[in-house]
This record gives sequence, structure tokens and C-alpha cells, in this order.
Amino acid sequence: MKKNILFTGLLASFLLVNLNLNSSNNIEEVYKPIRIKNKDFNGRSLTIYNCADYIDEALIEAFEDEYNCKINYYTYDTNETMYNQLTLQPEGTYDLVCTSDYMIQRMIREGLVEKINIQEDLPTYDKYVSKVARNKISSLYADTNEDGVKDTSLDEYAAGYMWGTLGIIYDPYCSDTIREDVKSWDIFWDEKYTDLISIKNSMRDTFVVGLMHAYKGSDVTNQEDILTPAREAFLAELNNASNEEEKELIELKMAQLQTNKMGAYIRKMAIDGFVIYLDTENIKQMNNELSAIGRNINQIAKRINSTSSIYREDISDIKERLDEIWQLQRRILFALR
Repeated sequence: MKKNILFTGLLASFLLVNLNLNSSNNIEEVYKPIRIKNKDFNGRSLTIYNCADYIDEALIEAFEDEYNCKINYYTYDTNETMYNQLTLQPEGTYDLVCTSDYMIQRMIREGLVEKINIQEDLPTYDKYVSKVARNKISSLYADTNEDGVKDTSLDEYAAGYMWGTLGIIYDPYCSDTIREDVKSWDIFWDEKYTDLISIKNSMRDTFVVGLMHAYKGSDVTNQEDILTPAREAFLAELNNASNEEEKELIELKMAQLQTNKMGAYIRKMAIDGFVIYLDTENIKQMNNELSAIGRNINQIAKRINSTSSIYREDISDIKERLDEIWQLQRRILFALR
């Protein structure tokens, strides 16, 4: 049975809203207005996956004490990281997930979330949530059948608590024309503003800005016009570069990660996979020394066979080379610790 995965700001099953904890030193005062009276969850646990820094984590301990429950709280940095981690975990690992509108649409389409009934499950939600956020969630739809028709409201799956938009950070006095120039994303390609403007460190947002700049004035009007050819080219290259044995190995590793999504597997390996590089220089030197000793022994053997004598210098040379080999072996073993 899949656990509910609700997309919300925080602890949606019990509805705690973000009330700017930094403005009050008394946590009791902050969440008192929305306390659920006479509610005891008998030590049950709730696992939450939220964007880092979205709430003051001191609130979690206060909530646990108030409602006799255990909160397992995990954070991520970007929606893409969250999606990658979520798809690689066993179903039901997280009870609640906080993410953005576009990612909610994707996860509804892929069947990664359960429906919620806001009126029944979140009785105090409409009273405290931002009306702007509430209306925004209600107006967004997901394409559940992947037929281009957005037929499912995010309101059936998500409860929002904050909203925002992407913008450019700039010094209004850095240029006489900055207020006009900043109206276009093209400003990031204007050399006179190098190191003078900034944008949120978000892979998705900055990537979209780059795409809009690259395809400005072209006939491309849909993201699939860009993504589909790139995706097909990548998969074709992967198939061409992999023999059957390699494909079976990839499928085995995907199964170990409990995912059947190639994209999720590739992202996971690209971000968290180990890159093993062996510096074999010491081994090469040791092989050279062994070869030299072998040659010297052959020369000594020939001399003994022809003259029945051996020189002290030959023995000293072999000892020196053996000592060098021991030194090389110590370096190799130290590097492998």
C-alpha cells in the first residue's frame, strides 16, 4: 500500500504553516493559533522531504512534543535532486514532499503521489494559507494521460503555502540604462554587466533562461521541440555504445537502485557515482626495476658460466634496485589505504 505523498510547505497532515519563525523567539506562540486540539498520534512517525532552509527546524521538536509523534525530516537543494532521490527510493519512503508546481505536474503524471481531500484532510488550510498561493495551485493542471491535455488540477494532490518568481539581482546605479536593460534576459550576455548582476542558483531556471536566449526568434515554441530530439539522440548513442552484456549490467544496476527510469539512473550515477582513477606510475616504475634486475641476473649468470666468478658491484646493484622496489611497494600500499 503506497503511503500518501503530499506536496506542501510543511507537515500537511497536521497543517503547520510557515509563520516566519525568525520574527519570534517563542515557538509556542508561533504555532498556537493552528493547534489541533486533543490530538495524540501515539508515537507514530511522519517522514518529510523538504527544501533546505524552508522552516526553522526547532519547530519540529516542538511539534513532536505537542502531538506525541516522531518526525523524520530530510532536505534537498533542488527539485531535480529531490526527484532523482525520490525515484530511487522504495515506494512510500516519504510521507510528505515539498516541491514546486512544475515538478508536481510531472510527479502526478508519473503516478508518484496520492490524492488528498483538502477540506477533510486539512480543515484549517483555507483559513491560514496565502490566497495567492491557493488560487495559483487551483489554476494549475497536469497532463495525466500524456496526450497534451492538462486534465487534472494540482489542487487534488497539493497544498501550497508559498509562492515566488524568478528575478535578476542588480545595482540600480551600476549603469544609466540598467533599468531598461534588465527587462530582458539578454542582459546576461551583455559584457558590460559582467559580475554586476546575479540570478538565483537554480539549474532549471538558469537553463530555461539560456534556452530562451538561444532560441530567440526561432520557430521553436514548445519545450518538446528541443527536448525530444536531444533525448532520442542520447538514447541512440547509448544503445550504439553498449553491447548486450553492458546493457544487462546497466539493467542490473538499475534494479539494485530500484528504478526502471534510465534518466533517474544516469542522474544518480553522474552525481553520486564513484569515479575510480588508478595512478599506476609507481607500479610502472616497479616493473621497470624488476626488468632491470632480471637483465642483471642474466648477465651475472652468463659471467659465472664463462668465468666462474661474480663481482661485488653486481650484488650491490641488485640490492640497491631491490631497495627501490620495496620503497615503491610502500608507496603503493600507502596510496591504497
